[in-house]
Amino acid sequence: MNKDKRVKHGLANNHELYNTWCKMRERCYKKSSSNYERYGARGIRVCDRWLSDFSIFLQDVGERPSADHSLDRIDNLGDYEPDNIKWSTAKEQANNRRIRKDTRWVYYKGVGTTFPVLSKVTGIPITTLKRKVLEKKIPVELVINGAS
Repeated sequence: MNKDKRVKHGLANNHELYNTWCKMRERCYKKSSSNYERYGARGIRVCDRWLSDFSIFLQDVGERPSADHSLDRIDNLGDYEPDNIKWSTAKEQANNRRIRKDTRWVYYKGVGTTFPVLSKVTGIPITTLKRKVLEKKIPVELVINGAS
């Protein structure tokens, strides 16, 4: 059998993004997928436009900008669809995670936020923020203003 077998979209099934497309559909629709609970079980779907046509998916998302990028949903409560997809680095994706039950909230100037967001905004490493605020019990305002 020819290794470069063509599938209905006319592209080799070993195209760099073909596996990305397959995994995206799998985590949304295949209950036996290890990621189904985080996607399909939460109601995350793939738009009809992409569901059965890899070539349209590729046309809409484009090639991966670099090996450091992966597919990211802008609104992580939303579906996989053209207006809700971008290429992101691992660091960018980490900042776009949905808030979990165990997420630690801190308040700065009366606004609730998380340590990763506060770190990004202030430039102070997350470990430093957590050590000073959680362990040393220094108020967030003092840590950020350098009075600690």
